[in-house]
Amino acid sequence: MNRHDRPVHARLILAVAALIAAAVPAPAQSPRPASAYGVPWQRVNNEDRRFVRDILLDLYFAIDIGRLAEENGGMPAVRRSGAAIVRESRSIDAALRGMADRKYLKTPRGLDRAHTAQLDRMVGSGGARFDRAYLAALATRRDDEIRACDAELATGTDPDLRAFARRLRARLEPDRGRRPRGRGSR
Repeated sequence: MNRHDRPVHARLILAVAALIAAAVPAPAQSPRPASAYGVPWQRVNNEDRRFVRDILLDLYFAIDIGRLAEENGGMPAVRRSGAAIVRESRSIDAALRGMADRKYLKTPRGLDRAHTAQLDRMVGSGGARFDRAYLAALATRRDDEIRACDAELATGTDPDLRAFARRLRARLEPDRGRRPRGRGSR
């Protein structure tokens, strides 16, 4: 190859490289979609993130104690309540998790230490002792969820999460202070 062939050779290499580059698809760009309110991840503040985390942790806990209530509940009303809590919590979890995913929010994958410790204390009990612990845990959980909803409504910035908090609070408020009736209750 003489020196006059080199530019042709270099041009040929560049042409082949350009063809290869054009044939290989570019990595898929998945731009984050904008919602009706603008870009979803820019509207979310720390209170919104805290709300999602706290409610999801309470829902995971509710599902676990609901399952325990179905198995360990002493009163039939507690066992039925456990089944209802599992169904309701799964429904709310699916809705909130879907909203969080659309907003690219990090969500917890399981229980935190505090909820795990409370669940561990309940696992070994059964009958009336379990029923008392279960009812107390439900009352505390509802109060915690109402407080989380109130905080989101007061300082949250995302309109979708605020609407969710408003609906969840309305759903929780009528049950505040109400417990399943059983033996010895009037």
